[in-house]
Amino acid sequence: MSDKTYLTGSAEDKILTCLKAAGWHKGRRVDMTKVRDFYSKGGIILPAGAVRFLREYHGLASGWYFNIPVEKQAGRAPDVTFSLFPNKGWETEQYFDERYKDVFDEDLKTISEYAGEPLVWVASIGYYYYDAVYMGSTGKIFTMRDDGEIRTYYSIVDMLSWDFEHHPNWEYVTVRHEP
Repeated sequence: MSDKTYLTGSAEDKILTCLKAAGWHKGRRVDMTKVRDFYSKGGIILPAGAVRFLREYHGLASGWYFNIPVEKQAGRAPDVTFSLFPNKGWETEQYFDERYKDVFDEDLKTISEYAGEPLVWVASIGYYYYDAVYMGSTGKIFTMRDDGEIRTYYSIVDMLSWDFEHHPNWEYVTVRHEP
């Protein structure tokens, strides 16, 4: 867990501050062995855009709390979940589980048709109710909400901007790193 990191400036400035508090920095490149092993178990070869995204953002703190000090986080869900696969979440455990295959395959088919390119599910990111995040070779970010709405983004800042623009009261963030 971290101490308070104060948020100032535009929505983009605040998002970049949160990403830095979560462990991101310009030029960040993580070892992709664990990530590639996870996808290869399901016979999936990661598209180039997904590799670039995961190489930069995988392993960041997954729980972002706004205006909540560390000592008050216990037992409370984070405000923003930044959960890239593989992680300790239910999605990772069930990603290749045959019992859920039909649901995941149908969503993947729908969003890949929308995108016009083959995609892979790479993350669950969002404010309270997360969006399933998909990527292909182009590097565009495609999200699908529980209600089936699909959106396209061109960066992680673009994706998170709405949340930050609509929550001007977020003064500081504390983050939770998964062990």
